[in-house]
This record gives sequence, structure tokens and C-alpha cells, in this order.
Amino acid sequence: MTPLAHSSLAGGVQIEMLIFSVALLVLGVVFLVQKSAKTWVSVMLILAGLLLAGAAFVIDGGSEVREESPTHHSSRVIVGHVSAMRG
Repeated sequence: MTPLAHSSLAGGVQIEMLIFSVALLVLGVVFLVQKSAKTWVSVMLILAGLLLAGAAFVIDGGSEVREESPTHHSSRVIVGHVSAMRG
């Protein structure tokens, strides 16, 4: 069964993005109602919140936990490639 929301689990909604989008939406509406910022600032905050909310449902967090490979392997390849170019 796929979880409905998650922070680092597979599948479901990106809960962090969803929370941030709600914060942007609330801030945009508050600025719009109070008129404490220009109208275009409020509209941009609301649009960013809506886009981020949509992206929270579209973006996949990955279906499996990936092991990070050590970075020293890639640096060896680069160093070996540079020394081969010099010699």
C-alpha cells in the first residue's frame, strides 16, 4: 500500500513541499487582504504556492532508498584521466 504523504518514504505526496505551498498561499492572501504589499507581490506568492502544491503531487520522491556511493571513486577517475592527458 502506498502512503498518502511522506517525508522520505516511497510514493505519495511530498509533504514538505505541500506545507511550504500552504504557507506561501496564506502569506499571499494575508498580504492581499491587508494591502501591506503591492498587489503583484501577493499574486506572485499565491501563484508560487499553487505551483508548488501541484508539484508536490507530481514530483516522485523515488521508489527506493539509494545508497550513496563514495565520492573518492569518481575523484580517482578524474585524477587518472588528467594524469593520462599530461603524460
